Amino acid sequence: MLRQFALIELEKQLKVELELLGYPVTPWMPAAEILDVAIIGGGMAGLCASFGLYRQGIFNHQVFDASTAGSEGPWNTYARMLTLRSGKDLAGPALGLPKLTFQAWYKALYGPRDWQDLYKIPTNLWMEYLNWYRRILCLPVKNNSEVIAIEPQSGRITLKFKEGDVRFTKKLVLATGRGGFGGNCIPSVFRGLPKEFYAHTSENIDFSALKGKRILIAGIGSSAFDAAAASLENEASSVVMLTRRKRLPCVNKFARTVYPGFSQGYPLLSDKDKIAIMEDVSKTGSPPPFESLDRVKEYSNFEVLTGFEIGSVKVEDDLIYIGNEERTIEGDYLILATGFAIDGSNEPILKGIFDHLLLWHDMHSTLAPIVGAYPYLGSHYQFLEKKPGSAAFLKDIYCFNYAAKLSHGLTSSDIPDISVGAERLTKGIAADFFTHDSGFYVDKVLKDDIRDFDAEDYGFIKPFA
Repeated sequence: MLRQFALIELEKQLKVELELLGYPVTPWMPAAEILDVAIIGGGMAGLCASFGLYRQGIFNHQVFDASTAGSEGPWNTYARMLTLRSGKDLAGPALGLPKLTFQAWYKALYGPRDWQDLYKIPTNLWMEYLNWYRRILCLPVKNNSEVIAIEPQSGRITLKFKEGDVRFTKKLVLATGRGGFGGNCIPSVFRGLPKEFYAHTSENIDFSALKGKRILIAGIGSSAFDAAAASLENEASSVVMLTRRKRLPCVNKFARTVYPGFSQGYPLLSDKDKIAIMEDVSKTGSPPPFESLDRVKEYSNFEVLTGFEIGSVKVEDDLIYIGNEERTIEGDYLILATGFAIDGSNEPILKGIFDHLLLWHDMHSTLAPIVGAYPYLGSHYQFLEKKPGSAAFLKDIYCFNYAAKLSHGLTSSDIPDISVGAERLTKGIAADFFTHDSGFYVDKVLKDDIRDFDAEDYGFIKPFA
């Protein structure tokens, strides 16, 4: 009970912080019959973008998420790590407000001593914090609302929902997470497998049903080790992880880029430098955290086979066989830890506009597909036209998800720099609205005749002649 009082006190202090910063901002945009901004995705990025819009005085916006309340993003679904990979001290989506950080929330609920003892943030607690963040800021999230199509028209974008609803907006933010520009990556060798024999790590997997089964995992990243741990903890008979890489990556280069210079300066790098970073990271790979390795290291029925180039996959007699020229391995169930695709042509809501999008390989034709398929974005995450003048509506659609990585770094998808990204996005949107209707705002200044005072009331003001 005392801790609940502490949380109430924190919320009061947060309100004072906001008031001292002049929040809420005085509305400055003319009333509109349609939404000024729609955000698809109510996870961390979507919530942070929503608060950022409020901070910019853009109140006529709505966040839509296909999930039920409390299930947005990966945290309560396919994020199977016990703790976040980021450090506990990061400010995350707080947008510069100390009282809005996870640390402030945690200390209010559990006390400063518990905070000192906390190693990293438990994944389930991060979701609880985001639920509080949404509630205390009164963010306009509508759950169970899945956008299945967007249709840009003159001056507005039509959103069509699976539930049959239709909404209209002037601008659209795609805060659709890791899989927001192509969905799950399913390598061609696995396509055509009966679905009952495999799952992607981004799907809900009933690990209790895998008890006593031989599990094969394709991939060697963080999600692969988390899936292995969940399988082993649910008494799988054995787990074999397969990767074509010769060795397990152990250098996390992006983890060393969390500092203001990189976050703010990365978008200003030359294309050559951005490509060099991306190609190097793709080549070396992203390592799993050592906590994930420690979670499985005591299991004698777990092994990782490096240098295993998968050449064939088949199902016979209710068994899965994965092999190459040297060896075939059999199992009962397959888990694909193959990440997410960067291929906007496979993204349903981009159908009809994808062919107009400028991609990195349009700017640099020799890029490998894994790099060239990223969207080439503007200064505040807006899509750009492949052919100038062919799709002016693209400037009103913003790619605030993982696919912005090559153009903007990890400022739209990862906890450390999400506030940097949300401010860049929302300040850009505010500027876009102003410049688009600059005639209105200029005319407003020119016609302003509201007196602050009447000169006639001050007798010392006299004409010279």
